[in-house]
Amino acid sequence: ASLTCFENIQIALLKKHKKVYDFVPKRADYLKDEVMQVLDIVGMQHNAYETAALLSYGDQRRLEIAITLAMEPKLLMLDEPTAGVARAEGYEIMKMIRKLAQERHITVVFIEHDMEIVFNYSDRISVLDHGTLIATDTPENIRAVVRRAADAGASWIYAGTQ
Repeated sequence: ASLTCFENIQIALLKKHKKVYDFVPKRADYLKDEVMQVLDIVGMQHNAYETAALLSYGDQRRLEIAITLAMEPKLLMLDEPTAGVARAEGYEIMKMIRKLAQERHITVVFIEHDMEIVFNYSDRISVLDHGTLIATDTPENIRAVVRRAADAGASWIYAGTQ
């Protein structure tokens, strides 16, 4: 059977506290306050006892972030955090990530193919071409370089504009 949101966070907290989860918890409420606090941070306290596998894809992404937050990371690396979710939900996820990064002083590195997300939620952007770093700068400066290159006739550049 699939684990609930609560159990997923509980396992992460047990790992953080260097405890072992034996899949037959003697106290189902162990670390309850801490678990609920983490779920609240990502707006999922009301989903605590829902089976994780049955959540919407957007809520599954939130749960994944909550599991990571339970470990109190200094660096959060995300691969396409908005993939598979509706645009509006993607923006909400990115707003949440930005807020958490600022409040908890977490460095966030994310890979994203949605250029609107990249330009709206990045402080710095690194552009790769077949694994080679070709630029790192602010979103404004990257967009300016892309415009100049496009104006000069470059057809290989894609930065979210037609």
